[in-house]
Amino acid sequence: MHRSDPFVGRREEIALIQRAADRARNGKAQFVMVEGLTGSGKTRLLHQAMESYPEWNERTILLDESFTAQPGSAIHHLLGADLSASAGLSGFTGTSGHAEVEDLLAAGFDAAQTLQRPYLLSVQNLHLVDEASADALWRALSLFQNGPVLVVLSTQASVRPEVQRLIQLAQASPRGTYISLQPLGLRDVSDLLEAYSSLPISDAVAARVMEETDGYPGLVEQVGLWLRRTPVGARSIDQALVHTVKSADYSGMHRDVLTRMNWLQDSDRRAVELLAAAEGSLSRSQIEAALSTTVDPAALLSTSLLSWEELTGRYAVGRRSLSRAVLSGTSEVERAGLLRSLAEVLEGEGSVRHLAEAIRLDPSLADGAQVIAELQAHARHAAKRHDFRDAFDHLMAAVSTDLDDVDSLCLLAGLAVRTDRVTALQELEPSMRALPPSTCRAGILALLMLEQSDTEAALFELESHRPEQDPGLPIYAEAVTEVSGRLLSESLRSRGAALAQDVSASLHAVLERPDGLDLVGYIWDRGYLLGLSALNTLWIQLSAERPQNIDAMIARASERLAELRGEPGVERFETALHCVRGSLLRQRGSMNDAYHDLARAAAQDDSSSYVMYARTQLALLLFSSGYWDEAAKMAERAAGAALLRREDAVSHVAYAVSLVVPAARGQVEKVRAGLERLSESEHAHGPLAAGTIDWVEACLAASQNDFRGVARNLLSMRDDSSAWWAMEPQAMSMLARALHLSGWAAMLPALLRGAESGNAVRDFQQPLTTPYLRGFERWAAGEPEQAMESLLQVLRGYDASETIRPTQPPGEGGGFRIFRAMLGLDIGALVSGYPVELARHRATALEFAVWSASVLQACGAETHLERANQLMETLRPRLLNEHPATRSHAAALLGPKQAPEPQVAEAERTAKAEPTLGADVEQALRHLSRRERQVTLLVSEGSTNREVAEQLVLSVRTVEYHVANAMTKLQVHSRREIRRLVRPR
Repeated sequence: MHRSDPFVGRREEIALIQRAADRARNGKAQFVMVEGLTGSGKTRLLHQAMESYPEWNERTILLDESFTAQPGSAIHHLLGADLSASAGLSGFTGTSGHAEVEDLLAAGFDAAQTLQRPYLLSVQNLHLVDEASADALWRALSLFQNGPVLVVLSTQASVRPEVQRLIQLAQASPRGTYISLQPLGLRDVSDLLEAYSSLPISDAVAARVMEETDGYPGLVEQVGLWLRRTPVGARSIDQALVHTVKSADYSGMHRDVLTRMNWLQDSDRRAVELLAAAEGSLSRSQIEAALSTTVDPAALLSTSLLSWEELTGRYAVGRRSLSRAVLSGTSEVERAGLLRSLAEVLEGEGSVRHLAEAIRLDPSLADGAQVIAELQAHARHAAKRHDFRDAFDHLMAAVSTDLDDVDSLCLLAGLAVRTDRVTALQELEPSMRALPPSTCRAGILALLMLEQSDTEAALFELESHRPEQDPGLPIYAEAVTEVSGRLLSESLRSRGAALAQDVSASLHAVLERPDGLDLVGYIWDRGYLLGLSALNTLWIQLSAERPQNIDAMIARASERLAELRGEPGVERFETALHCVRGSLLRQRGSMNDAYHDLARAAAQDDSSSYVMYARTQLALLLFSSGYWDEAAKMAERAAGAALLRREDAVSHVAYAVSLVVPAARGQVEKVRAGLERLSESEHAHGPLAAGTIDWVEACLAASQNDFRGVARNLLSMRDDSSAWWAMEPQAMSMLARALHLSGWAAMLPALLRGAESGNAVRDFQQPLTTPYLRGFERWAAGEPEQAMESLLQVLRGYDASETIRPTQPPGEGGGFRIFRAMLGLDIGALVSGYPVELARHRATALEFAVWSASVLQACGAETHLERANQLMETLRPRLLNEHPATRSHAAALLGPKQAPEPQVAEAERTAKAEPTLGADVEQALRHLSRRERQVTLLVSEGSTNREVAEQLVLSVRTVEYHVANAMTKLQVHSRREIRRLVRPR
């Protein structure tokens, strides 16, 4: 752990240490006691708190076991080597083994009062202090009052009386502060993981880490470090947690816990071990019955390892990490004995589960076959009451006891599919491969290969065995639908067609037979089979359609949804179908319908690839609609859940989409770091992921006014049709603008001919993008009126778009709101370049530029907002008359095309001359634009917005916009505050 490592949370604890430091700096000596396990972050807490005090002298003393054995050694080291030496005392050092403790204390007090700079003395591992030194330290801290000294003592929880006495002093003394470091909360765990991994972290991922690490910062940091070191595409949160269990911080925690237990009597120590082995809480009578001895409740609770439930009178080791630490000191045979003892005092499922684990550790303890049979019976009962997760846990215990039990393995595979826990079977892959050839074996191995993102290996497993009408059929069908979806996204439409047809026939036959459900087994129901059949049928139909037939694809998805309407138990498959249909609707440009489908799928609380993809598509739709904050949050939700399963192509799309809004806002460092990590993975080169990365690069280039970079990336994305249509329906419009502004307008005629002929990449928004291309072509050819006619045609198309939600004003572009805003800049630039020819459009262009600026400001698109501000300045009548500046500005803004000189006489200036302002006022106004400054000065004179508009020849709405901008920059909230700021007298 290094000081530069990320640090989150602990705000209250930091404040307590800093408060003590402030008092010490003022000459009132202070001491702080910090108590917590290894991994709770004691050292990092102190570093973080003292970062604001760089002028302090500082020394850290690390105690070890050698100090415990030498009476007085610690206090000699603390006082002799530090305070006296800092004060320049000669002939007195901490190495003097003959100095009396009282002399050391007196010298230390004197030295502290003569210090010129504040002094921090940090003592780590105070629980290892020798008894004599602990007593002397207690007296010193009790008596020492004056001097700029802060003593910070950190200790693990200890039952030693001398350590407890120091803790009590810190709690009671007016100069003392006691801090007990508890584990982090869920929000802080999420923030710490995000800081280490540079990835969005979902609540589900944070909860999974919390479950295994209990929120101890040292353990959470180990998870984050593993994610940072491991290449993208090869990570999952379960793998990170397995690594963390073996980490050094876990070993340190184990040592701390075992040290505490060494102070217990043998019977009490065994009681703690018994509770650590139990899955829940136990009463005192159960503990004593299992151990055949009495226990001391006070001694048990003194370890701080246990919790006691007052209402039930039961004890438990409340944290999983502590249970592991307690059991790290026992052998497998000892743990097996504890588990068997637990089985004897428990009843029902709990008893069997503990006995099964005991047999796994020591097969000689009981009849394994009988235990497996009981576990299977419990699993059957749980499955029949639709408690599939409980059934899975029972079967997992049975399989762990006997890895060769074919029936249990096959049933476990089915339950893993039903509960979306296929990842948990990774460690059982050798046992699954040892199964005889069957539908179940082929299906579960294919799903395991998909968990490893190996679609080709999954296909091989499926093609090795044709589906049969048996309990393995739903597993096989699940694998086929997953493979089909991935193949379709990679434009490999016919690769799995035969498999899908076989599955369709088998599922149809089972659903038609009266005894069909009996054939596939009791964990499957009709709703599940209907959902599988509908999804599989959709993939068959979509693979047969040409990409241009998007309306037919949408109709197919709607038909499948209609089939499932009203059927119980099909929610998961409806989510998948809504995701597919919503994505298709968005590609077609039906943003209203797409929004409702994608929002419904994205709202589901699971980590399936369908939900993740729906969230990425919804994020892109919100981005196009101008709701960038919402888009960013939705993209982070998609990317945040990627670690719940092994990263695949869909997760890479989610990672890339999470960079779209930062790219559009010009957050270069964040975007470059994210893209650099993504480039390490092979999944980044798949069509969808690569296309999304091109889109991110294009947005980043646009935020930097690098229009050639925009064009290059969009042309690269356009080379792959699947990436092009999946990313953005208005990408062609963005490409047209980039070519025009980059000076590559010569490419526009070819693009236009391709779009009109239908030979280019399919564009489902052709009625909008074709006139956009034509408008820029005519603009480049020096035909402003024809160009304006084409752009206004695009505007009418945007205005006719449906809103995506009731709160969105109609006529503002609906799902294309950000593109309508960019169109406003295009129209404004065209009018400013041809002020005479397009004079009748000036007022419209100005109002449109103002509206675009408001949208871009809400989005946080600073570069585009600046362009809008420049256009508003250019489009005002007075500036149009100042033709030399206008012409040079238009040339820089609009590219190489030189617009004709305006032929308008210079208008009379109506704005008042600026008053003489003081230096303080000039300093306050330095960040305002010229127009914002003019508006601010007029407002300070008491002018209304309408009066300002009349004087500056602006619209009232434009004045309102400038006033709002000025207030934000000046950090004021009213016109009265503006007057006070500018004219204080």
